[in-house]
Amino acid sequence: MGSLGAAVPATDYIASVNWVHAWSRRMHAWWDDFDVLVSPVIAVPPPPIGWLSDPELGTERLTSILQFTAQFNVSGQLTATTRRHPLQARARQVRRLRRCSR
Repeated sequence: MGSLGAAVPATDYIASVNWVHAWSRRMHAWWDDFDVLVSPVIAVPPPPIGWLSDPELGTERLTSILQFTAQFNVSGQLTATTRRHPLQARARQVRRLRRCSR
């Protein structure tokens, strides 16, 4: 990790930090007009258990599916996550319907 940090010039680092702070201020201002933002957490259906645990591909796989979270992580916003994949939701609806029809 230290070698990665050493490769970034201090001026680039400060410019990046300033950009993130400005983005966070814009994000906070957005809430003046809205109460709730609903967005996906991952860009694909949920991966199988163990898919992210691969020692060689795990990090690459993780970054490929987490397209919607990093910007909110740096903004300091409160978030809540629910498990709602269309196939999972459909299976729950079918189970409910079966229970109701008995």
